[in-house]
Amino acid sequence: MSCRRRAAALVALYPPAWRDRYGQEFVALLEDTGVQLRQVLDVLPAAARAWIRPAAHLHDRAARMRASVTATLFAWVTVVAGAVVFGQLHDDPAPGFPAGGGLRALSVACAVASASLVVLGGMPLAGAVVRASGRRVRTIAALGVPVVAAAGFLTLAAAVTRLVPHSPRPGTGVGATWFLALTAVGCAAALAAAAGPASALRRTPVAGRPLVLALAAGAGATVLIATATTSGLAAVLVPAAVWPSTPGDLPTTLLAYGAGMALTLVVAATSCVRGLRAAASSPGSGRGQG
Repeated sequence: MSCRRRAAALVALYPPAWRDRYGQEFVALLEDTGVQLRQVLDVLPAAARAWIRPAAHLHDRAARMRASVTATLFAWVTVVAGAVVFGQLHDDPAPGFPAGGGLRALSVACAVASASLVVLGGMPLAGAVVRASGRRVRTIAALGVPVVAAAGFLTLAAAVTRLVPHSPRPGTGVGATWFLALTAVGCAAALAAAAGPASALRRTPVAGRPLVLALAAGAGATVLIATATTSGLAAVLVPAAVWPSTPGDLPTTLLAYGAGMALTLVVAATSCVRGLRAAASSPGSGRGQG
C-alpha cells in the first residue's frame, strides 16, 4: 500500500466534518512525515477523541448529536460482543460460590434489557433515515447489517462452545486461545454491525426528536450493559480471587477483558453525555462557535 493510501486510511478514521475541514492538509502532512507505527498510534486515539468530543466549530447541533450516536453505537456493540463471548465461554459455575447463579442471571437480564432498549430507541431513527433517503435499497441494506453480523457471530460462538472441550479449571472456559480468538472475531462483527447504521446515518443526515430518543436510549442501554458486564465478570473473578477451591491466580485474559470493557464503557458514557448536552443546547449553537 502506498504512503498516500495509508494516510488516506488514517484520515478516514475521523468524523466527516473533521475530514472536510482538515483532511487534505492532514494527508499531505502524513505523506511528508511517512506513515509508520508511531503515526498510527498517534492517530488512533486522536480520531477516537474527535468522535467522542465533536468540535463545536465543525458541527452544528444535529451533527454533534449524530457523531455522539455513532460513537455510542460503536462502543456499545463492542461491549455486547465481549459480553457474549464471555457468557458463552465462561458459563461453567464456580464451586463454593452460591451467588454466582444470581450474578449470571442478573447479567443476562440486563444484557437483554440493554439490547431491547437499543432496538426500541433506534427504530424511530432508522425509520427517519429510511424516509429521508427515499427508501433507497442501499440505505435499508446498511441498516440491516447488524442483524447479519450478530447472527453470524452468535452461530460461530455457539459452535465453538459446543465443539471445543472446556477446561476443568473453573473460570477458564475453553481456554485463553479460543477466548481471545472469539473476542477478536466478536470485535470485528461489532464494528461491522455498527458501521452499517453509521454509514446510513452519515449519507442521510437527520435531525430532531429521533436523534434525542436514540441518545436517551443509548444512555440507558450503556448503564444496563455496564451492569451486565460487571455482574458477569464478578461471577467468575470473585471465586477465583477469594475461594480456596478455585486455585491459581486471577486469569490474565479475564483481567484484560475487564480493563478493555471498562475503557469501552467510558467511551460510550462520554459520548452519550456529550450528545445529550448537544441536544439540550439551543438550536442555534454549533458552527462558528467554540
